[in-house]
Amino acid sequence: MISPQIVLTEDRTPRATRPDGQRQGSGDWTSTPVIVRRGATVGAGARVAPGVEIGPYAVVGIGAVVLGEAAAHALVLGNPARAVGWVCRCAGTLDIRLRCQRCGRVYEVAADLLTEIQPSL
Repeated sequence: MISPQIVLTEDRTPRATRPDGQRQGSGDWTSTPVIVRRGATVGAGARVAPGVEIGPYAVVGIGAVVLGEAAAHALVLGNPARAVGWVCRCAGTLDIRLRCQRCGRVYEVAADLLTEIQPSL
């Protein structure tokens, strides 16, 4: 889900003119797109830097400024955005035991990746 008024930027070094003072043209910059993976949510008013990947089922909070990767299932908030927790496929936040109170799925963290180990009941 891409919410209203977000900004996904693509140019790592934006300039209106070249070093010689001439106006930049379309061939003067390199696109470095943002990637938003399946199931991710980017909250209203968020700003995402060039080349950032928002992982599957990650949630970017309203107004967050994302300068680096958002791991799968990560909940990222703030300016600059930081991971503050984990979210389930259903978008419910996970408790300290990595269990979703909303749907019952259970996850585990291994090598900084969150994976589902018990589907919803």
